[in-house]
This record gives sequence, C-alpha cells and structure tokens, in this order.
Amino acid sequence: MIEFVQQNNPGPSAFHDLYPEGSGRGGFHHVALIVDSLAASRREFANAGFVEALYAEMNDGFAFVMVDAVARYGHMIELYQALRR
Repeated sequence: MIEFVQQNNPGPSAFHDLYPEGSGRGGFHHVALIVDSLAASRREFANAGFVEALYAEMNDGFAFVMVDAVARYGHMIELYQALRR
C-alpha cells in the first residue's frame, strides 16, 4: 500500500518536521509497521533512543504513533496495532 499525504495548513506537525512549509521539498516521509502491541512497541522504540513525533487517537479509540527515525533511516516510522478479529 502507498499512502499519499499532504498537510493543508502551515502549523507544526510531524510532516513539517521533515518537509518544512515553504521549503519546496517533498519526498518519502514514513514507513508504516503493524505491530502486535502499540504500547510495547512505543516502549521498545523509546528504549532504542527514538523520539515520538506524534501520538494520535481517533474518535473510535484507534491510535497510532509517528516515530522520528530520520537521523538513522532518513524517514519517520508509523506504528499501528494489528486489529483483532
């Protein structure tokens, strides 16, 4: 899957952290990983020295995290917890 995203306001965000508003730059922003436990993965990434750029929770309680991995990998990492059926 490929996700195309565009921020339509000039405010700060995990998107503008990598591609600042007005810079004219754009490109590959993040890789998404589906994990068994969002809480455990957040701890693992933090323990490995990564900083969370964004934690978001939707109205239905679905949460995701954007981890700043730019210095190491050149992009962000987005974490989603696998849906249980």
